This record gives sequence, C-alpha cells and structure tokens, in this order.
Amino acid sequence: SNTTGSSDTINVTVNSKDSSADFAANTTSFLLDSLTTTGFETVNLFSTQLDDKGSSVNGVNQVDGITNADLTTLNIMGDANLKITSSTINAKTIDAASFTGNLSVTAGGINASGGIQTVTGGTGDDTISIAYANLTNKVTLDGGDGTDTLGLVDHADFSGTTNSKKLA
Repeated sequence: SNTTGSSDTINVTVNSKDSSADFAANTTSFLLDSLTTTGFETVNLFSTQLDDKGSSVNGVNQVDGITNADLTTLNIMGDANLKITSSTINAKTIDAASFTGNLSVTAGGINASGGIQTVTGGTGDDTISIAYANLTNKVTLDGGDGTDTLGLVDHADFSGTTNSKKLA
C-alpha cells in the first residue's frame, strides 16, 4: 500500500491463542520478535488473549521492539497484558486510555517529535519508564487508573539534586 501521506494508519493485533495451556500470571505467552511499521504515522496496537473457544487465557503479549521513524501516535487497545521491550517509543503520543490490561512501555521523552511527548496509561497496573535525561517539562506521563509505576532508567545520582519535586 502507499504510505506517502502524512496520516497513514495501520492496525496490528497481537493475540495469544492457545487452547492447551493456562499460562502463569505475568509470563510471556506470545512474543512478537519485532514490529516494523515504517511509513505509518499512527499505529493502533491491539493486545488480546483468547483461546480457540473465545475464552480469555492468562499470560502476557510481548513485542520486542517497534521500529518506525515516522510514528507520531501509538494507540494501545485491548485487554491482555502487554510488554513493549527492547525499544524506546518516540511517538509524540502514546495513548492507552482505553486499554484494560497491564502495560509496560519505555517512553522516549525529548527524543519524540519536537521534544514533546504525552503518555497515557489505561485502567491496568501500568509501568511507564523513561530515561532520566529524556524527562523534561514537555513530557507528560499519566498512568491512568490502576496502581501504576513510573520508572527512571539510566538515571544519575539524585543525592545532590536541588529544586526537586516529589512525584505524587
């Protein structure tokens, strides 16, 4: 298909479909080694887990890296826990507001388009990580509902920090 426009969208579904096993909580049940969506500005990523009978199964869908220099919006939807690993997402918007599973994602912060990024979690217990050096006042992180975790990776020693604010 032709992706030369400025508003191209692709829908991607990751679905762990296994009728023979009930996976232990928080173990990877479906692994997508990499997802390349170059040329698409919006990616709608659906995370589901249904067996052959349409019943939900335990486990976590995992995407090891999303490659896309054109990505401006990543919408995450569905109800199955999702880990996006081995990749920093530099989309201007990461929106999981309608997502009901637990999400784990690393935001790009100042590396996003224009140095501005908004990340919105869903109703699950989300983990949003960002490199300390990429966190600025132009980055908005909202975990949504649930018990959420903000992780600072590659951070410096905070012992000499002045004018700091407590994250609520």
